[in-house]
Amino acid sequence: MVIIHKKTNIIYFKTLVFICILTLAGCEKIPINIVKKSYIDSSERMTIEDALKDRPLCRSVKWEKFKDEKGEDVVQYSCFINDGKDFNRKERSSYIDLRINDQEKYIESTKERLEKLQVEMKEDFPDLRERIERLRYREGVLESGTQEKSKKIIDMEKLLMSLDPYLVPYDEKKMIELVHSKILDDKIIGGSGGILLRLEYMSRLPQDKVEKYKQSEIIPDLKKLHLGLGSTKKMIQSLLDHEIWINKKNNKENFSYIKDQKNKAIENLEYYRNNLRKNIASTQKKLTSLQSKEAEETIKKEALERYPAYADTLEIFQWIVNKKKMPLIIYGELQGKLESGEEKTIVKYNNPRKLIFLASNSKAKTTNSYISDIREFGIFQMLVK
Repeated sequence: MVIIHKKTNIIYFKTLVFICILTLAGCEKIPINIVKKSYIDSSERMTIEDALKDRPLCRSVKWEKFKDEKGEDVVQYSCFINDGKDFNRKERSSYIDLRINDQEKYIESTKERLEKLQVEMKEDFPDLRERIERLRYREGVLESGTQEKSKKIIDMEKLLMSLDPYLVPYDEKKMIELVHSKILDDKIIGGSGGILLRLEYMSRLPQDKVEKYKQSEIIPDLKKLHLGLGSTKKMIQSLLDHEIWINKKNNKENFSYIKDQKNKAIENLEYYRNNLRKNIASTQKKLTSLQSKEAEETIKKEALERYPAYADTLEIFQWIVNKKKMPLIIYGELQGKLESGEEKTIVKYNNPRKLIFLASNSKAKTTNSYISDIREFGIFQMLVK
């Protein structure tokens, strides 16, 4: 009986050892273990399990397995980050403070703009109104038939008036006075014919020779000049009449032009006034909107969209274990979970295999410092989008 008992124990022990071996061998083929025991590179110096073990970033780690839509085994590693709950709060608070400060400045500048617009409305475009009044005056003058004399007409009329005192019977003193005046310098008359030069020459002659020189060289030209004054006046009057005719024609054309310019100026004034009213109304509306409670709520909403308040943040890596029991890393990202349960990608890894190297070496303990490590890793632009 004793011998039989010993044989039974031996058989039981061997059976137990065999079952354990089979169990261990089976465990090695579980997809999660396959991934854990795989190596991070071809050198086979570090396994995935060792690379992702005891990371300062993670407050806890989870390994899980599920099937994808093709029926293949997918292994997922999740690192629940220490400050995963609302790690954006400082950035969000700073953003809100900055935006509110900017908005306060914008409110002040909007107030200043509104005051300027109101002053402008009160002044009512003085330069343009003055132009309209000038055009109205000229239009009224032209419409009444009063001729606007040109400078040429005014000069001719003055010239005729200046000749009148000399259109009397010949007077030697008056003619010498005429020669010394500037009247004969007018281009229409054509000058004194050198009489002035001869008078100056005569003034330097000895007294006994003056009279003879005057009778022979001065008097004949003075009489000739006096004789021509009548025809000179007729010529000037003829030129004046022609100039007046041209001026009348121009005035008619000017009336149409001035009226058109006046109407355009009035249209412009109304256009500017309407635009100014619209600008004042829109600026007042904008100011009211900026000062409302809704404006601050909008800023907070923008801040929350830019810097979400996550209920938790984690880093995940995923592998497919094919039918040959070979693991292949297929995905990696930093992921935020909202209170609603919605998952949002914070940073997606284009090359998750290389990011495992960073994960195994990073000393970061917070989300933002880990993102900084990714940038400093020198491959942020290449691996992350």
